[in-house]
Amino acid sequence: MALSWNSSKRPRRDEVTKWHDSTNVVLDYCQAYLKYGSATDDVQRSSLRDMNDALLVNTHLTYDERLAEAQTCNYQAQYLSTKLQILFKRENGSDYNAWARRYAVLHEKGYGARTAAADEAASTDPHLVTIDPRTFVVSRTPSFR
Repeated sequence: MALSWNSSKRPRRDEVTKWHDSTNVVLDYCQAYLKYGSATDDVQRSSLRDMNDALLVNTHLTYDERLAEAQTCNYQAQYLSTKLQILFKRENGSDYNAWARRYAVLHEKGYGARTAAADEAASTDPHLVTIDPRTFVVSRTPSFR
């Protein structure tokens, strides 16, 4: 059955759906750069995807709560994406200053928090990668014990 509208305009998508779709694009983009991060970054990406997808079916939250969660999830995904871009650029000897500034701003606004699953993964990740948002020094957990 095809949908039809009385007017020539398509129905407007709600803001939660727009943020959700945007976050999925960012998380898809992260996929190609995960090899520059660690297993914790992969867990963070998966957790954010699950959180993002839950927003469309979570009916116990008000629209405004869902919108706020969708925005936060998007900014957390951008933070992860920016971290992976910095690692990629450093690995390839490219300038990453613009990415570093964005990373610092997102961190300052509180979007650098890991999800609970990523926090758990970080505690045992032998190759954990962190970036200091003030100095942009990259630290990797030594792979030997």
